[in-house]
Amino acid sequence: MMNRFNKYIVAGFVLCFVAGYEIQAQNDILLTQQWLSRVNLNPAATGNSDNIDIFVLARRQWAGFDNAPQTGVLNVHSYFHRIQSGVGLTATYDKIGVGTSMINAKLAYAYHVNLGEKWLLSLGLSAGIIQQQFKPDDHYILPDQDDGYLLQKASELNPDVDFGIEINSQRFQFGASVTHLLKIANFSFMEGSQIVQQYHAYASYKQPLGEKFDLMFGLRGTNFDSSPFVDVNLTGILLKNYWLGVAYRPQQLSDPLNPQTVAAMVGVQIAFVRLGYSFDYSLGNIRNIARNSHEIMLSFKIKQPKKEIRTKSPRFIEDL
Repeated sequence: MMNRFNKYIVAGFVLCFVAGYEIQAQNDILLTQQWLSRVNLNPAATGNSDNIDIFVLARRQWAGFDNAPQTGVLNVHSYFHRIQSGVGLTATYDKIGVGTSMINAKLAYAYHVNLGEKWLLSLGLSAGIIQQQFKPDDHYILPDQDDGYLLQKASELNPDVDFGIEINSQRFQFGASVTHLLKIANFSFMEGSQIVQQYHAYASYKQPLGEKFDLMFGLRGTNFDSSPFVDVNLTGILLKNYWLGVAYRPQQLSDPLNPQTVAAMVGVQIAFVRLGYSFDYSLGNIRNIARNSHEIMLSFKIKQPKKEIRTKSPRFIEDL
């Protein structure tokens, strides 16, 4: 049993991290509330619930700063007992800067394996398209053509593939993924806008404190620009329907635009609807121009027909 378990863990690590680190100009989006739905960064999280899970999130970064980044995420997925798999889709929109945006849409699939009565392993793959767009009309001031700037609308479409693993028990969760397996080269209309493989890993542990309260600790790591990006969070969950958390992200030394940040999260689940909000506060010198970021999350957990609910499966951590 444990030999099989260890074999899957080793295989997942090799597939996700053996390629090493590379410099990239465009990074995957980072969300403060990413722990609530992980499909956009790890397809192995697809079908981690018996419900049909619909997750929508909007992020406004550096509020009050002109042309600040904006992000939107849609994840839809569920588990299907007959094929022992999760199936879903994910779509993200990322306004990167002045006139520049990116759309990433993929179908996601995860195969689920019961490792005894207490552990669940899922292996996931997602595939779709990534589109980079440039709209000069979004500029407030257009430079002269002699300056070498692109002054016409441009768009380019490329295929995109991600792979990931996730392991769950009743209290513990571990996941790792590698995104952009195809190593998209420079977009023809924008030098330096390449997208290469990026690596993500996370773990969480939920500790019950009595019958009504749980305390969850989470740790997330990502490689950005050949340096690690770390996020730690602590969340209290009351009656499984209310949560309040804090998160901390140290300064990313290779990128001054990713400063030291503290964040607060709050949320509530009423029946099948969840609503969450997070507030990020940037520390250090950048706080004078890019202090606050906001996220609003809305999700729905719709019950599947009884025939699709797994009858023999270990209990595992869902998104809450």
